[in-house]
Amino acid sequence: MNTRESVLEKVRSVPALPVQTIQIIDMIQNPDVSILDLQQVIERDPGMTSNVLRMANSPSFRGVYQIDSIKEALVRLGAKTVLQLAVASAVAPVARQPVAGYDMPAGELLKHSVVTAATVTELAKYLKLDVHPRVYTAALLHDIGKIVLGTFLEVNAQPILDLAFRERTAFDEAERKILGTEHAEVGAVLLESWGLPPSIVALVRFHHHPESCPEVDRSAADLVHVADILGRLTGLGVGVDGLNYVPSADAVKHLRVTTQVAEDVTANMITAVSDILEVFEVGVRRDTYGD
Repeated sequence: MNTRESVLEKVRSVPALPVQTIQIIDMIQNPDVSILDLQQVIERDPGMTSNVLRMANSPSFRGVYQIDSIKEALVRLGAKTVLQLAVASAVAPVARQPVAGYDMPAGELLKHSVVTAATVTELAKYLKLDVHPRVYTAALLHDIGKIVLGTFLEVNAQPILDLAFRERTAFDEAERKILGTEHAEVGAVLLESWGLPPSIVALVRFHHHPESCPEVDRSAADLVHVADILGRLTGLGVGVDGLNYVPSADAVKHLRVTTQVAEDVTANMITAVSDILEVFEVGVRRDTYGD
């Protein structure tokens, strides 16, 4: 068995997400999901309920009165927003753990995951794109392969980093040369083994190479890719791999992302993401990126 096969075989043994998390993610695929069904699934998980209510009452979302129930949150924020908050809450316990091999302390991967998801939302809003909620979920999960490699499989990223700098190649390409695979593929295989929808799996698998993504519309793949790059430029939740990736010129061109668009979206994202991260006790200063 070669290195790649050995790694991917171990990936399939990683414990699955909780049942409620899978149910929430499945609901994302259904445009006609019942609000009552959504409410019942969230309320079955006390931790998710608490986190959604805390986010719904944060400065970014709250209205003139306190929200005390998921039903009220659904009425005020709408099913799509509540669904996003519920998915963020569900993914948080997995993404908040330290990733030793990638030199990411506890909370750093969660920070980058939430930043990328929030950037997808802000970028789509800015560009007036109608984006399916699965894109937000894929953005939250896009780097989950790092947890598997850096924690469960205890891969040391330093030789990968050394190769990347020595050969002046992207970090994911260096991963592939040393491991026979890379964190995007590892994450996709993990999500596939958990039974997540193929469209989400594809976005995770190709988040560094959106032009190769066959199973979703091109804009979705480009959004996750560009959001990942913009999130890294803020320095929030970045590990040893840092900015050592190659942005897709095609994705930037396809979405028409100019320097001004990038600056505006990133500034809006910092404001939006602060409250969500504070709920998980992973704070971000609101002055991190400009005024």
